[in-house]
This record gives sequence, structure tokens and C-alpha cells, in this order.
Amino acid sequence: MNAQFGTSVLLVGGLLAARLAIAQGGPSFEDADTDGSGSLSLAEVTTIYNRATNFGIDLGPTAEDFFARLDSDDSGDVSREEFENRP
Repeated sequence: MNAQFGTSVLLVGGLLAARLAIAQGGPSFEDADTDGSGSLSLAEVTTIYNRATNFGIDLGPTAEDFFARLDSDDSGDVSREEFENRP
């Protein structure tokens, strides 16, 4: 297999995996918590927002608005509980 074909397969596989995750309600908390801190920062939530909107899923007007909806206790990050009970 040539390198270009292998890269194409990985890209298509990644896109299909992303679509499947979004179709099943989005990424898991573990997938979203890229720094392993146990909570989600605005940057991590922005990544979720951007991926979803790229697939035509409406999560609100801005990533900041989406983050504010998730951060129900206004702590400045999104806990596992807030993430799993998202509106």
C-alpha cells in the first residue's frame, strides 16, 4: 500500500469515526478531556463544538454559548456530571 492511499484510508476512517461518535450523542468525556484533567476547558469544549458544527449539528451560535450551557455551576470548567447531563 502506498503512503498516500494509507493516509486517505486513515482520514476517511477518522471522519467516519467522528460522524459515528456525533450520531451517538457526541464524544465520550474521556475523549473530550484531552489533557486528562478530569474536567473540560473552554478549549476542549470548543473542539467538540467545531467538530459538531462541521457536520451540520447546531449547538448554538458560538462555542462560548455552548460552554456556558454546559457549565451549569459557572465554575469555569465542565465536570463529568455536567457533561453527561448536558441539555
